Amino acid sequence: MIISSVTELQHWYTQVYERNNKEWFDFEAIIQSVYEALLHEGDVAIDGGAHVGRHSIPMARRVGPTGAVFAFEPISEVVRSFRQHIDTHCADLKSVIRLQELAISDYSGKAEFLVAEDPGYSGLRERIYPREMPLNRRQVVVDRLDVLCRGVGPVRFIKLDLEGGEYHAMKGGWEILKQQRPVVVFEYDRFHTPRFYGYEHADLLGLFQELDFRVMDVIGTPFDSPSIWDGATLWYYFAVPREAGLDHTISQAIEHCIQSWAPWYKLPEGRSTGLKF
Repeated sequence: MIISSVTELQHWYTQVYERNNKEWFDFEAIIQSVYEALLHEGDVAIDGGAHVGRHSIPMARRVGPTGAVFAFEPISEVVRSFRQHIDTHCADLKSVIRLQELAISDYSGKAEFLVAEDPGYSGLRERIYPREMPLNRRQVVVDRLDVLCRGVGPVRFIKLDLEGGEYHAMKGGWEILKQQRPVVVFEYDRFHTPRFYGYEHADLLGLFQELDFRVMDVIGTPFDSPSIWDGATLWYYFAVPREAGLDHTISQAIEHCIQSWAPWYKLPEGRSTGLKF
């Protein structure tokens, strides 16, 4: 079967979800498996929404002392915890992880940042929260990736987990995306994010079209057809430069990671012409 409609995409998701005992896989582990397959000694990676280093630290291990990981986190308490963790557990990475206390978007300046009781739900805009939680509103520095990472490279991988701010962060990193052609993993809730962050679903698709990036979801499903995006229900996606020839490397990393929990899992075939399963 070739996935060319929302119904077919939903059928594919249902098959995988049901067979995995109605649970999704560990998406963070899949993301790590992908950047570990892509990053090499001396590369540069960017971690937007670094929190306490869940991805910054393994990225830094991959790029080594001649590489760099630019980690951005706007919550001062979280930054302190991250720095303490580096000092205590991985002091050898101090020169590799370039941690900065700020938010990333498509402008330079200051803005109100909403710190949720659970810091993982914090962001530049209010959103729907999984439960009622108090918000601490504070001013933070905001800047663009094109400014923060000007003159560095090669940027090979960018992770953006900004609770809705990913689209604007990509706009603020336009020159990096266009010139250095990194693979990007980004969080996206198509149901709520556009409404809270003031853009249309078509704006996100248009950005990837203009950059000539392909998109696949975190379990390896290609999103080549705009018509199937309305069936998107997962929340992490990879954007890959079409000319890079990295689809096979990324697909293998995804499949190998998922098979460590679900040996039955196989990525769909026929990726260049459609999705078959």
